[in-house]
Amino acid sequence: MDNRTLHPRRGPHNPLRTPSTRLPGSVRRTATLDTLRPEGLTGRCTCAAPPATS
Repeated sequence: MDNRTLHPRRGPHNPLRTPSTRLPGSVRRTATLDTLRPEGLTGRCTCAAPPATS
């Protein structure tokens, strides 16, 4: 088991245990981006978008 702790200035400080309430009929929208660094950590970032769906 990994026993590491978060650095005090990094990461979520007070994360919610459950999602916030929403109005009836509302929709929660999320997005995902895949970011690559082919030249290493100091190189440029490349975002790989998922294929479009119809």
